[in-house]
Amino acid sequence: MRKQRKEDLVKHVEEVNRLVRQANGDLFSSSSSSSSSDAEDNDNNDEWNGIPHVEPEVIDQEDEYIDEDKYTTVTIETVGISKHGFETKGDREGDGGDADGEKKEKKVWTKEKPKTSRPKKKKIKFRYETKAERKAERVKQGVKKKKQKEARMVG
Repeated sequence: MRKQRKEDLVKHVEEVNRLVRQANGDLFSSSSSSSSSDAEDNDNNDEWNGIPHVEPEVIDQEDEYIDEDKYTTVTIETVGISKHGFETKGDREGDGGDADGEKKEKKVWTKEKPKTSRPKKKKIKFRYETKAERKAERVKQGVKKKKQKEARMVG
């Protein structure tokens, strides 16, 4: 009985290892067992050239989602990372034209304030009460103060 269980366990371990090697083979171009034996044989002949550059597939996808009665549009697109930041596919294709357009739009700043073509709109002061309500409140305060003054004089 023990012998049978031990054989089953060994078969199971071999099967799992084979499946793991297959999965790693899918993820990496060479499997770990063959590369380690090859590395021992050809130690001085092969040089590692780094990770091969594979052009990723271009993703340009737009989906709409509904979240708590709000429509949301999500755009997924492929970006490249460089020392200047993120680059989208559109940035790479139109680099030359955009740079010329930006130079034409630059504004020369001087020490004086630039003159605007339209006059500045006057800011309206915000009041909680209207003019009439404020006047009525002042009258009430005046009457109240007058009564207090008379009470002091009498008492």
